[in-house]
Amino acid sequence: MVKKRFFKAVNAEGEAMDQPQRKQVGPIAHDVVALYTLAPGQAIKFLKGGEVVWQTSQLSGVASSIEIEILAGNESAIQYYVKALPPGRTYYWVPNQGDPPPMM
Repeated sequence: MVKKRFFKAVNAEGEAMDQPQRKQVGPIAHDVVALYTLAPGQAIKFLKGGEVVWQTSQLSGVASSIEIEILAGNESAIQYYVKALPPGRTYYWVPNQGDPPPMM
């Protein structure tokens, strides 16, 4: 999915500014697709804290492909667009958010 998106200005803590600025950025990709061909005995694994929480080898009866959608909470925007950048900016641009956090 590629479409225009609004970004908003936040301070170094990721909090909204007193007089928030917004700008439209676009078009940008909202979804990423990765295709993997697995050999017999191989699996895709999802880990949390070094522990496997799910893997494709748990599935049975898959003929040729599966689709997995990974949801990220809104806090990931602060991680990628604020915390990952050098400090000292007056403000940072983050995607305008409104989705609830994922359940996992």
